[in-house]
Amino acid sequence: MGMIIENLFDANMSNKNSVMNFILNLLKNAYSQLNHIQIETFCIALFNKCYNFHEFKYLIRDFLVMLKSFSGTNEELFEEEKKVKFKLLNLKYFIYIFIFYRRN
Repeated sequence: MGMIIENLFDANMSNKNSVMNFILNLLKNAYSQLNHIQIETFCIALFNKCYNFHEFKYLIRDFLVMLKSFSGTNEELFEEEKKVKFKLLNLKYFIYIFIFYRRN
């Protein structure tokens, strides 16, 4: 595997550090509900686990789960309950219609 020797971003900073700082700032701006330590830990782990596909994949999955737990909306967690309520409402509606037409 060929390595890039020249600094592509900043002459005073290595490519790895430049990319890591970019990812840190990107995540910090995108996920304000996370603190600096959480984002920094994740970024360091990204670089430490990038050569092992399974560990990298699990790291990403765990990060997404953590984001979900910090987010304010978890609509899909209640999707089944919504479906049941909708079916019950439809059933009640059809019962009312049936009773109404039966009386008339």
